[in-house]
Amino acid sequence: MNFALNITLQAVETHDKTLENVTTVLWLLVAVGVVAVISKYIKLPYTIVLVLAGIVIALIPGLPAVNLTPDLIVILFLPALLFEAAYNLSFEQLKENVRFISALAFWGVLAMAALVAGLLIWLGGLPWQTALIFGAIIGATDPISVIATFRHLGAPKRLTIIMEGESLFNDGSALVLFNLLVGIIVTQQFNPVDSLFEFFKVAAGGLLLGGIVGYMALFLIRHLNDYLTETLVTVIVAYGTFLAAEQLHISPALAVVAAGLLVGNFGQEKVMSPTTQVAVGLSWEFIGFLANSLIFLLVGLQIRAIQILNFWEISALAIAVALFSRVVVIGFFSWLANIFKPSQSITLKWQLMLIWGGLRGSLSLAMALSLPVFLANGAPFPDRDRILVMTFGLIMFNLLVQGLTIEPLMRFLKLGQKNSPEMRQYEFYRGQMLIAQAVRRRLDELSNRNLMTEEMAGLLRDEYAERENAAATALHRLQTNNREMKEAQLELARKRLLQVEKSTATDLFNQGIISEEIMNVLRAEIDGQLTRREKEINLVNLAPASPPVSPELPAGNPSGQPQEPGHPAQPG
Repeated sequence: MNFALNITLQAVETHDKTLENVTTVLWLLVAVGVVAVISKYIKLPYTIVLVLAGIVIALIPGLPAVNLTPDLIVILFLPALLFEAAYNLSFEQLKENVRFISALAFWGVLAMAALVAGLLIWLGGLPWQTALIFGAIIGATDPISVIATFRHLGAPKRLTIIMEGESLFNDGSALVLFNLLVGIIVTQQFNPVDSLFEFFKVAAGGLLLGGIVGYMALFLIRHLNDYLTETLVTVIVAYGTFLAAEQLHISPALAVVAAGLLVGNFGQEKVMSPTTQVAVGLSWEFIGFLANSLIFLLVGLQIRAIQILNFWEISALAIAVALFSRVVVIGFFSWLANIFKPSQSITLKWQLMLIWGGLRGSLSLAMALSLPVFLANGAPFPDRDRILVMTFGLIMFNLLVQGLTIEPLMRFLKLGQKNSPEMRQYEFYRGQMLIAQAVRRRLDELSNRNLMTEEMAGLLRDEYAERENAAATALHRLQTNNREMKEAQLELARKRLLQVEKSTATDLFNQGIISEEIMNVLRAEIDGQLTRREKEINLVNLAPASPPVSPELPAGNPSGQPQEPGHPAQPG
């Protein structure tokens, strides 16, 4: 009787605990939705509003505690964040800057950790273990809100690619270095040569595994014909690659990034159907949004567990050291890049944006929380609480100071593209024209595959041809009346044609028509022209307070309804 009663009580307690956890998650999702709505009406980055909301929620008495364990971030969130970012990153654009990105992501992380450790030992008197661990933790950048600002203001595409690429790959190298240092401190065994070899072995192993899994996923998707199953394959790739790398003791972050790059680039271009592309893209957009939102909200909730104000001196020193080290690392590797490849120089303005935009976020937090409590001999891990406080202090400074000032700095440096009312109209009509062209191509495909009668396809084709002609007429009128716009678009077209020239030179070399020496000469000449064009079309941006302009649509608009540039016409 007592045994049955105990079982019943345990079941009730388990049910209550499960209900409490589900309720907590539900309220977190409600908070995410509310913040998402509020952030539309205030001039603050979404991620920063989430952190502030978490801090406010944490101060409300009587709420259940939310424990932000490292497994929650590393296993649940990190694969999704890395795969989503890699999936949407252009491989072609990444290749153009791969040397500079890889230098920052690998050698830059090592240099950052060494410089931060040296300064903390010299200025703060910290033990070498504490200083090195903190240096590895802050090696991983997480500029989510910065990249969102870049895209909002129209930052140079190459600058955005460098920032995003560095963040993707330095996550993996920082994790490898962190785990290596923790192992050395816990076991009290250190061999410089073996440690350096282990670092590169783990990193290379992660990239190799990610490449293998990525190609396997492409093979599967090619032979599947169901967008739901293909979307599921991408989810399995993200988490399966991460877990497999963990089991093989290689870099899970780099493995997921490599797999995401392959699936995102080759899958969308050559393997996935249009329906699958839309389904996978929207699915990962939602997964990325949810993961980012929950992480930054949980960071705010976790602040109450750390008494940062009680350690403000060491936190202030950590912030100053991190900023100075970032200046040195970015400046040094930019100087090297400018010497060895002056045609793709990193300007001083770009260096300032890379320095100030190198924020730390969820991964740094996860690494700090994952520090073991005890060493192998049973002694406490040295300065674990201090490392945690320093990491939280730096993250909060990055988000609340650097994150809030990145947009004014970008405007001051005049790195955004000009977005005048005429340019808004131009983008709107150009979008309508391209949409109509895409729909007409799709109609031809459906008709050729006998999925639509030619009569029906012809009627719809005529409708979209009328829409395309109306948009083309409006574009011609805008360009005729605005010489500056015409010149800007001409420069943009020339830049795109130079990209075609560059890829053609590579194809000619691959076909054996020209030698590698001539290919390099041609590419260097084209790179020089591209750099000049980029400076010419990188116009001064307009302040964000300007409201969207609703252009007057041509009489040929089939819908007959006025539409704004932010809300393009829906096909059909």
